[in-house]
Amino acid sequence: MRNNKEEEKKKESSLNLDWRFNQTLRNVQG
Repeated sequence: MRNNKEEEKKKESSLNLDWRFNQTLRNVQG
């Protein structure tokens, strides 16, 4: 059985990246 924790971590970090990217875009747009 594969460890699902790694998958969860990957998903979480990518979600975080998306969120930060969106926040930056919003800040740039004012």
